[in-house]
Amino acid sequence: MAQPIESVLLKALQTSLPPLDGLSDEQIAELTQLETLDNTALKQLLLKTVPKEQQQALETLLQKNQAGILTDTEQKKLELELLQINK
Repeated sequence: MAQPIESVLLKALQTSLPPLDGLSDEQIAELTQLETLDNTALKQLLLKTVPKEQQQALETLLQKNQAGILTDTEQKKLELELLQINK
């Protein structure tokens, strides 16, 4: 993909949040709240809260999630990463 990481992450966050099964009500609310943010707000949140190294790791997980090849361990890691971003 020849897109900036910000574009990839914004699209991925808006369209493919991980399944919410097994999460607490608070975690579900936090993840669901991400869906209500517009591109500008998501980008500001991402750039403000996520170090570049973490952005790269998150991008890999989100791409695997979109491709449907995420392992259970990676799924849990993705959920935790998204929760950390939303705090």
